[in-house]
Amino acid sequence: MANSWDDKSSYLSTLRGSDEAYLNEVLFEIHQIGNAVRVSAIDPSTNTEVVIVGSPHMSPYSLKINAVRKLKFVLAKNKAERRSKR
Repeated sequence: MANSWDDKSSYLSTLRGSDEAYLNEVLFEIHQIGNAVRVSAIDPSTNTEVVIVGSPHMSPYSLKINAVRKLKFVLAKNKAERRSKR
C-alpha cells in the first residue's frame, strides 16, 4: 500500500527530506479525544515536542506526516534562533 506508514521509502524521505532539519528518530503519541485526534511528535535527541490536532477520519500516516513536518519546522526555527543569538 503506497500510503502505509510501514513504507520505508516514504518514511525515510519525510524524515530526511531536503529541509535543514534531519531526524534520526521520531516518537509518536496518538490519542483520540472526542471528535479530534491529538498527535504528539517528539525528537528524542533534542527533547523537542510538537502537537497537532486532526480529524479522526484522517489516516494515521497523514497525521504522522503532518506532525513530522511541524517538528522539522520547529527544529529549523530553533536552530535559526540559536544562530542569531551568537
